[in-house]
Amino acid sequence: MDVITERLVLHALSSSEAERIINRSPNEDDLWHEDYPLEDELDPLRSLAYSVDAHPVFTLYMIQVAEDRRAIGGIGFFGAPGADGVVELGYGLVEPMRGRGLATEALLAAITIAATHGALRVKADTAVDNIASQRVLAKAGFLETCRSSQDIYYALELHLATLLN
Repeated sequence: MDVITERLVLHALSSSEAERIINRSPNEDDLWHEDYPLEDELDPLRSLAYSVDAHPVFTLYMIQVAEDRRAIGGIGFFGAPGADGVVELGYGLVEPMRGRGLATEALLAAITIAATHGALRVKADTAVDNIASQRVLAKAGFLETCRSSQDIYYALELHLATLLN
């Protein structure tokens, strides 16, 4: 499943694609930024690669530039929503692609995916010193729920108005 935005494609990864990314073994038609994948994507990618029952929607997505389908990062859910309707996600872009609004664009697309498929609330967190990520979450409408000395935790209640913005 691909989700297309103005400048991006969010490509839902299969287990075999996740395994190729972990092994840094692109196919001849894959176009990956030289800094892709990000180091902190590897553990979630390993989980997907070895999963036998990955959720088709609440999964990991490769973030690609729509123009040439070059992989520049990832965004993904840490499983389907629980009984309470809450889903958690994380995201990242290769450093040279940051500061262009692309993370916000990808996050807004992921929020739409979550809301469209029954999630009621989306949670995310970021490091206290990651000001750029804090700005991305704020632009997408997330509110801080609590913090520790290292991390800030955010949540977004999903309503129809969220999808219209």
